Amino acid sequence: MSFGSQGEVAYHAYAEAAYRLNMISLNGEGGEIPDLFGKYPFNRGIQIASGRFGITAETINSNNLLEIKVGQGAKPGEGGHLPDRKVTQKVAAARHAHPGVDLISPSNNHDIYSIEDLAQFIEELKTINPKARVAVKVPVVPGIGIIAIGIAKADADIIYLTGYDGGTGAARQHSLRYVGLPAEIGVVEAHRALSESGLRGKVEIWADGGVRSGADVLKLMCLGANRVGFGTLPMVAIGCTICRDCQLGTCHTGITTQIETTEEATAAGLKHFVPRDFDQATQALVNLFSEIGEGIKDTLARLGIKRAQDIVGRSDLLMQISHYEQIDLNALLMPMDEYMAKPIPISLPMNEMAEIDRGPLHRPRNHLTTVISNLVMESFTTYRQDSILFEDDKVTPVDRALGTHLTGALTRFRHNWAWPPGHGGIGGHRETWRQPLDGIDTRSVPATALRFFSIPSPAMAWARIMPTRFISAWKGAHRMVLPRGFPADAL
Repeated sequence: MSFGSQGEVAYHAYAEAAYRLNMISLNGEGGEIPDLFGKYPFNRGIQIASGRFGITAETINSNNLLEIKVGQGAKPGEGGHLPDRKVTQKVAAARHAHPGVDLISPSNNHDIYSIEDLAQFIEELKTINPKARVAVKVPVVPGIGIIAIGIAKADADIIYLTGYDGGTGAARQHSLRYVGLPAEIGVVEAHRALSESGLRGKVEIWADGGVRSGADVLKLMCLGANRVGFGTLPMVAIGCTICRDCQLGTCHTGITTQIETTEEATAAGLKHFVPRDFDQATQALVNLFSEIGEGIKDTLARLGIKRAQDIVGRSDLLMQISHYEQIDLNALLMPMDEYMAKPIPISLPMNEMAEIDRGPLHRPRNHLTTVISNLVMESFTTYRQDSILFEDDKVTPVDRALGTHLTGALTRFRHNWAWPPGHGGIGGHRETWRQPLDGIDTRSVPATALRFFSIPSPAMAWARIMPTRFISAWKGAHRMVLPRGFPADAL
């Protein structure tokens, strides 16, 4: 939920509560408040919509989760809209806009026409912040299974499915009442399609849409979701009365308004205004999600399951208990082993793979931007050069986002944002121009970087897997560039 749609106290409370609970709090498409930059790198996510409000190199590198918002379940086909009356001086500063001006993010179709466009967008984000995982948020619509396959092939780490229920107080009544599909249908379709195509292990499925309890969380996980999100419930926990007037900026509970004091409310003609208290709001959120978590653990214990992720896709644990005349849920609850009568092999046998002619190997796409960044950052940090000139006459159209990696590296260096990549050791890549802290981290070598592989010969033992990082050596009158760890005196 963005700063602008939410007041500053509520916005800070969501982030702080997520940190205390080791959860993830995703902001909305409105940039970020400066004092939150880098404060919660593993418990905060930055959303990027078509309007790109407040999106800078600093914003993108301030945490390890980036979300591309293609659409929202409560209003699929529509973009975001923050009315001018809610764009105060603080909100405008966070969004890099002017106060009192409508801020509209058009439907994402205007800049993402295809999976290829989405893949380029994802690559640009992973180039400027290699440590981040990238999620793509899409509404549940007919054909969501095929869409999920395309998102996975575009190299997203997370597919975020958002259902029609819940949503936003700023959506039109027509959208809230008549548009969209339940999150449950989307989760089942995406889980099945990804499993059939052998891509399910490549991505996580997150889902939201009217989730109210721990039981709702477990049901979505049994249908195929890895994580489940809450939107309306946290607002209710800190005092929301669901009056559906969020877009007016006159929230009497002080949650979705930029009015901060009783005096300001009186001057604006608001009656019964009660400002939010940060500590109370944060504690209310901690209490709520702690209880939900305890309920989930209790249910899992009664089922004899030790890890919540072990029930992902276990639709055999669910059964229909009512409304038999109105709807038959048997097809929705069919276990994957029954749905996939003939398992689809994920990979070919080795003897068949050896017969495939893959043609010549080429330099990885978008590799030059990483090389430039590594060389420049090492010259800047190790050799303390004030002015650095890089020359290369071999730039080709495959070298996309040429200065993007360097921009992100300089931003992280300037703020000293040196935390590990990903979340809990999952996803992201470390800084390739820094030495690993705990030996060589082979998992963190970016897919776009050159890789060195182990060679049995003792004379070539220096070629162990290592990130692309070079040191300079002098021998006679000639200057050489060698991989770090190569014994220069052996030349």
